[in-house]
Amino acid sequence: MKKQYIFASMFADANKLQTIGDHIFKDITMKQWFAIVCIHFFDYSPNLNEIADRMGCSRQNVKKIISILEEKKLVEITSDKKDTRVSRISLTEKCFLMFKEREDIEKELISTLYKEFTSEEIDFMYRMFIKYEEGINNLQTK
Repeated sequence: MKKQYIFASMFADANKLQTIGDHIFKDITMKQWFAIVCIHFFDYSPNLNEIADRMGCSRQNVKKIISILEEKKLVEITSDKKDTRVSRISLTEKCFLMFKEREDIEKELISTLYKEFTSEEIDFMYRMFIKYEEGINNLQTK
């Protein structure tokens, strides 16, 4: 029963966090925020498939999110220099400025979320999430 509770809680908690984030940040949604964060962690301009893989969702969903972010001038889409069929996504200066302006709010959100945890508990939770992701990867290979 504990495993089922954890499994169901992941979905409920994701929905709650998305609702909270959408309420706090009026300029972009949490899904748009997540796409930007995923792009930021590449050390090059990724393509839609790479972003979709990192986000754990379909290319079509990412394409919709990226289109909205492009309209908001938060990302730029360019053709790959070696293969013009491939679109590369990069963050704009406007995006970096927006994140700089939101930095304190985001730090407060994270601080509030984890304020009941000790650093040892955070370390343990981190290790458990790594194992959880391994379990998800095992499901994807079936």
